[in-house]
Amino acid sequence: MKALCKKLLSLSAALISVFNISLFPAFADVTRGLSEEEILNSAVKPVMTVTKELLQPDSELSLKQMKISVYISGADEKYASTGIHLFYDSRLTPERNERGKTIVNTGEAAEYLNMLFDEDNTKISEGMNGMFVATSAKENLGKDGEFFSFNVTLPENTQKGDVFPIDIVYMEYAYATDIFIDVYKKNIPMQAYLFTRGIYNSENPISNSDEYVRDRQNCANLANINQSADGYIAVADSHFEDVAKPYLIPEKITMKKGDRSNIIAVNTNGKKVEWTSSNTIVASVENGIVTANENGTAIIYAVCGNNIMQCEINVINSSSYLAGDANLDGSVTVSDAVRILQFLSNNEKYGLSSQAAENADVSGNSDGITAKDASAIQRYDAGIIDSLPEK
Repeated sequence: MKALCKKLLSLSAALISVFNISLFPAFADVTRGLSEEEILNSAVKPVMTVTKELLQPDSELSLKQMKISVYISGADEKYASTGIHLFYDSRLTPERNERGKTIVNTGEAAEYLNMLFDEDNTKISEGMNGMFVATSAKENLGKDGEFFSFNVTLPENTQKGDVFPIDIVYMEYAYATDIFIDVYKKNIPMQAYLFTRGIYNSENPISNSDEYVRDRQNCANLANINQSADGYIAVADSHFEDVAKPYLIPEKITMKKGDRSNIIAVNTNGKKVEWTSSNTIVASVENGIVTANENGTAIIYAVCGNNIMQCEINVINSSSYLAGDANLDGSVTVSDAVRILQFLSNNEKYGLSSQAAENADVSGNSDGITAKDASAIQRYDAGIIDSLPEK
């Protein structure tokens, strides 16, 4: 399904003029004239994924509404102009506005981009409806996260074993090609990487992602899906045990400049997690290890398959000492005692920053963090003692 298509799409004049598609030179192929080594050495390696959803057969399936989402990771604030084709099973009915056009919702990744779209009937003969979504901006304001989404309704006769494929497809045609480029239109390796590697990535069915392998065990017909499809909505053959979605521990951290803290991704089922920071000046991240660089706030994003998790990082002055404030929320309550007990039970999973550890040591004359510190905070919260550290 990812074979290049030479057909001219009937895009609206508005799309062509707004995004200046004619400014992008025609390339001989998807590699944009670059060697494999040049593509693999791209400084920015975007990955694009789409919904994979396995439904229980014992739920109400007839005319059930579902959401199809497209996600981007690995290109935070590195892109502005895009042109993306997505196709989905024509048995799925998209939600339409009063003019009969599919309603496309802009995700947080494209929040600061101008987005337009048009429907595409190129693959109707293959049983697939489609759309072309394009963005532009005067700065590289494209983010990681959900790029766009739209709602579809399952057919009235949906039953167990049904599979509805979804596919991101690179296309080139007479006047332009699909694009994913920075505002200066210089980062050609990034663009080539997305369309040669980023939509042929470890999350796609063709490469047997963990999610696809698991879902195929519960829906035999998924084995028959076109292996180039990037996603699907499918119905299991019988009831199956739901697997918990991944999440981060903790979801909020306050740190001092220079501190390092570990974020744990839970329920990943062995899948790779991609880590990025919304503001590397404030906080940077590598493999879940966050380094506090400057005062301010940053969001750490962890992308695991179609799941995008967030952890808020607040970097504060090193003088921000508050006795008993183990969770660094600016107050002292029983939740700080709980935070200390979590640390004592598993300090690798529930680590404390240096500021949090300093705040937590409120009993025992600087003897380190112990259960006595949690007990002192509980007594303080109950009004039994009136100050911390405990004297």
